[in-house]
Amino acid sequence: MFLIQNKPATALEKLSMINKVTILDALFGFIDVASTATARATFYNTKKEQAEALEVVHDHLFGIDRSLYTACLMLPGVNDYSKQVGIKHLLLNKREGEQLLTDEQERLVIDKIIQKMPVPRMLNLFITIRKQRINNARTRKVILRSILNGRNLPLWSVRYRRKIGVALEHAWGKRTVGILRSILKKTERTPQENNILKTNITKYLYRKNQADKVFECIGFILGNRENLTLPILKAFVEAKTDLTKGKKLPFEVLEGIRGRFFKEEITSAEVLNWTKKTLTTTQKMTLQNKAKTSGVKVNLNPMKYDAVKLYIYAYSQGMTDEIREALNEKAKNAAQKMPMSFDHVGILVDGSESMRGNEAQALRPIA
Repeated sequence: MFLIQNKPATALEKLSMINKVTILDALFGFIDVASTATARATFYNTKKEQAEALEVVHDHLFGIDRSLYTACLMLPGVNDYSKQVGIKHLLLNKREGEQLLTDEQERLVIDKIIQKMPVPRMLNLFITIRKQRINNARTRKVILRSILNGRNLPLWSVRYRRKIGVALEHAWGKRTVGILRSILKKTERTPQENNILKTNITKYLYRKNQADKVFECIGFILGNRENLTLPILKAFVEAKTDLTKGKKLPFEVLEGIRGRFFKEEITSAEVLNWTKKTLTTTQKMTLQNKAKTSGVKVNLNPMKYDAVKLYIYAYSQGMTDEIREALNEKAKNAAQKMPMSFDHVGILVDGSESMRGNEAQALRPIA
């Protein structure tokens, strides 16, 4: 007599056992909502209702298959808000059993999504994670990898220092933050202190040769203002005694220093003129009114904005030939990417069955 042992089903086999209609309904529902839902209230729903409805759709697809859900977060058209919700789902829920994606592959997807997010949205995600008390080992690693390997950490350290400080404290804990703050103030460190830096910072760096630069940025974020060598960090400190030394700082940072230390001596228009080269693409558009009022010319390239933002801007500031040309170019590019083409475009006059398919005939004037 032989005992027959059933082989456990693989992740792919488990997915194939699920009704295809169930999977398709979950997929189409996710794609529909993930590309349109936002964190804002609408005419029909409150902000809370919007968030709850989105969570239901995410939970449904996640419940069918974690790896399928993870892959869908990478689809074109999924907006940043849905990606933020998706990352929270992946970090909050522990991986169990065999999955289509390995742990390493899922980690790479999470890192890739976060790297492509605008910095404010990435940091808002980390702040939300803190508020929701998601604080497992995977979450801490994601936060530290994302911040410590930042594309322009010195600039981030000045522009977003408070939010980064909150995120790092969530990842390290208050006690470790206090220890690191003390160590990073020193110019000479003991072997034990170097080991603490290696354990908490260096091991997360993709480029170990950037460690000293990262140490200085993190020290600055945690409150150190002495022995700085990076130009933008030095400019932040020096601007508090001589505002002209802060011309390389972001507008909002230098404007904040002006409002606190030089409110009577220097105008906001002067600050805008000094920092106009450091303005972000979004700031160049939102500060146009202020620039015109202040007599400061801020160059704006319409091709760097999507069509919706250009129409809104043209409505408030007036349509120009440059904006009209950019809109026409964007319309042509969008048409070329459509998965279908039209030989003729016009107005549908007759919607009856007689106008469909091969039986459609040219309209004739009424006798």
